[in-house]
Amino acid sequence: MLKLKLIKLNLYATNLKDNFINGKSSIFDKKIKGSYTIEAAILVPLLLGVFLVTCNLSIFMYQEINNEHEEKKIENMWEVNDFYLTQFNKDEPYVAK
Repeated sequence: MLKLKLIKLNLYATNLKDNFINGKSSIFDKKIKGSYTIEAAILVPLLLGVFLVTCNLSIFMYQEINNEHEEKKIENMWEVNDFYLTQFNKDEPYVAK
């Protein structure tokens, strides 16, 4: 897309003959290609870092949810145990008599 616009503006040499006739060097062509390289050198590590941070946070969140689920399961077991003890009229189930 950019190449077509530059050709229309007569800023992009289409071949060596045009390059020689117009007096434009191929350095301009290399600068255009080089700008994509610089942008990629900045964006690729940035995007990779964002991806890795997102993966790390999602793994941490998964572990937290798993731990919370285990704690809830243990809490429910204590509630059932307390319910059975109150059925048998034991007032203080955790104090040894």
